Amino acid sequence: MTEPASKPLTPRAVAGAVLQFSVSVVLIVWAIGQLDLSSLASRLANLGWVPASLAFLSVLVQAAAAAWRWQRINGRLGIVQGYFWHWRIVMVSAFFAQLLPSTLGGDAYRIWTVARGSARGFSAALVSVICDRAIGLACILALIALTLPLTAWTIGAGEAFWSLLTLVLGGLAVFGSLVAYGQVPFGLSWLRIADAMMAPAVALKRILAAPREFAVQLVTGVLIHAVSIVAMLLIALAVAVPLNPVEAITLVPPVILFSMLPISVAGWGLREGAMVAAFAMIGRPAADAVLLSVTFGLFYFGAGLIGGAIWGLLRVPARWTGDAV
Repeated sequence: MTEPASKPLTPRAVAGAVLQFSVSVVLIVWAIGQLDLSSLASRLANLGWVPASLAFLSVLVQAAAAAWRWQRINGRLGIVQGYFWHWRIVMVSAFFAQLLPSTLGGDAYRIWTVARGSARGFSAALVSVICDRAIGLACILALIALTLPLTAWTIGAGEAFWSLLTLVLGGLAVFGSLVAYGQVPFGLSWLRIADAMMAPAVALKRILAAPREFAVQLVTGVLIHAVSIVAMLLIALAVAVPLNPVEAITLVPPVILFSMLPISVAGWGLREGAMVAAFAMIGRPAADAVLLSVTFGLFYFGAGLIGGAIWGLLRVPARWTGDAV
């Protein structure tokens, strides 16, 4: 199977990339303006290497768990490959995710890698990644929902809390409806476009129909996002930013959720703005929020560099025959 030819960039695609890059630049410049550079230098000079090392290790553990979860999803979809194959793709995708808006670069790499060798081609690869992202999004919404009582206690039951509650419950309701329905509506299965548009919902229902698999996906996904909370606590300890576990549990998941929006490069700038807003709710300095968020982002950037090295050294075979019959 030959590799697909790259599509030429359209003016619209270029304009979109420039806009997203500009959003990141503007937000990062604003975020850096919140920092006292002398204080920043002092904190970094006294970086706690033990918690910092543990935080970076937790990022790698998170990637390993994400690969295992994706392997289970693919197994339910008939794309049967070993764990190492999935882990390698997830690590390399972390590298490409640093180059394009949100996770789009990494997802494009995953789709291309699966599509170029799978007998099912591009459509199966696209459904695989969409299902992985949809389940991951549902899991972080579930994590936020579980911590809403703590959130109300931490920031109060004001406008921000009710907005978050509406967003989370609405998102979970949409996801649940898609999984419960899971078919082309109104007898439109004869329309190819309808079939293609509903394919991810059909696949999600197929993946999550078994109660055991539903539980495994939910628990694993929630724990994967919980690792971000642990990493943030360890980073806070390393850079001497006051952050207690309750604050981390209530503030970090919403920040991660908003950083997923595809309007900045790898979430840079957007994550810092969300962190500043979150810290403001508990009366903490913006400088602490920016320092914590930037350091957090650099750890994920470091994991992406490891993925880049893996991409250069351990190439995924152009052909594989692991699809289930």
